[in-house]
Parts: sequence; C-alpha cells; structure tokens
Amino acid sequence: MSFWRWRQENPKFDKFVERLLAGRTQLVIDALYKKALEGNPTAMIFWLKNKAGWRDVIEHSGKIEGGETRIIIIKNKQEEKPDEHSRDTIRFNTQAG
Repeated sequence: MSFWRWRQENPKFDKFVERLLAGRTQLVIDALYKKALEGNPTAMIFWLKNKAGWRDVIEHSGKIEGGETRIIIIKNKQEEKPDEHSRDTIRFNTQAG
C-alpha cells in the first residue's frame, strides 16, 4: 500500500501526518521570524511582503525641473496615501554632464 493511499484510507493517520507537517512548517516560520528580528534584510523583506502586505511599486513621474527623473517606491500597499516615512524618492539626473 502506498503512503498516499494509506493516508486516504486511514483518517487518523492522515490527521497525524497533517499535524506533523504543520509543526514543521511552524518551525520554518519561527526561524524566519527570528532571522528577521536579528536584522537579516532578506528575512525582513520576505516577512513584510508575505505577512504585512508590503510590495514594491515603482511610479515613474517623468521629467521634472532641471532634467531630472523622479522614481517613487511605495513600500506599504496598505496605505491609500503613503506618508513621508513610507516612500523613498530616487532622483536621476538625465542632463548630459
């Protein structure tokens, strides 16, 4: 009998396997969270994007005074109108030197 068939035919065994898998998943979640709290940038970004609803959005506003291009990165999609703490503005000088 295959493992999968055994699970299908034995609900008690299937529940045991599900609890085991859920426990292992929780271990990974806990390890990721610990790394994020320790300051691991990759873990922090992953957690915020997957658990806090953050996403990368780039808004290109075109040319502005002085031949510059402004790109705004909105960090938190939950805010309708991001405040100054939730956006970064990067300016690129497009004029020839």
